[in-house]
Amino acid sequence: MEFYLLILYISMGFNMALYAGIAGYLIYRAKKTGLTSLLHLAISLIFIDICFVFYLANGGGTLIYHFFRAVGISWLLIFNYMTFLKGNKKWTTYYLSYALLSTILICISYGIYESNGSAFFRAMSDILFGLLTMIISSWQYYTAREAYRKIKEVELEPYIKKRYKLYLVASIALFYTGAFSFFIFLVYDSVGTAILFLGVSLSSLIYLMINFLIWVMPKSFKEKLNQGWSPKVEELSSEEELSEEELMAKFMEDGDSE
Repeated sequence: MEFYLLILYISMGFNMALYAGIAGYLIYRAKKTGLTSLLHLAISLIFIDICFVFYLANGGGTLIYHFFRAVGISWLLIFNYMTFLKGNKKWTTYYLSYALLSTILICISYGIYESNGSAFFRAMSDILFGLLTMIISSWQYYTAREAYRKIKEVELEPYIKKRYKLYLVASIALFYTGAFSFFIFLVYDSVGTAILFLGVSLSSLIYLMINFLIWVMPKSFKEKLNQGWSPKVEELSSEEELSEEELMAKFMEDGDSE
């Protein structure tokens, strides 16, 4: 086996185990806390994990692999909607329509490649996926930035505000995942493939771990984010007594809901 393939398979196997473990824990947390947004993040990871299984089982990309990969990344739009945009369906509908069209085009492109070996259509499938990922990450960045803007001046625990700042970083990491995927056609079947895939793995890992930390929020991490803060009981208003989820729902009510 080529050395670059060994690196590729080891990296993918590690990702597969990690994604499965985190998806399982997110499902547990979603059931325990009632936060359905975590369930949708877990579903996205499960779809991506399935695409890894097909890649390893077939020794490379297949039409099924590309389908599950596109669906997995597209499902992040639902996670984003459940986290930031409840009651604001217009733009999410547009982006979901684009994701559906992209998934169809990705599958058609790779299907043509499988039938006639056209390098152009093989490249198109990865370019379309990279573009889809970059656009989804940009939308996540925008919605998180708007969410942060709405709570910036509200008296809240620091961890709540820092959570959205960290999500902005996670969105940038996801953008790089898309960028690496976009250019992978330039180094097909060479050591460059393994290098770019390691870039994809690293940026995906950063995105995943930040999301895990900010939405599951281990107690020690929360205390770290709140370091140096003490509540000012006398300044609490009825608005500040709301849960974070209730606050976000309230702030998003004035969004575009056509």
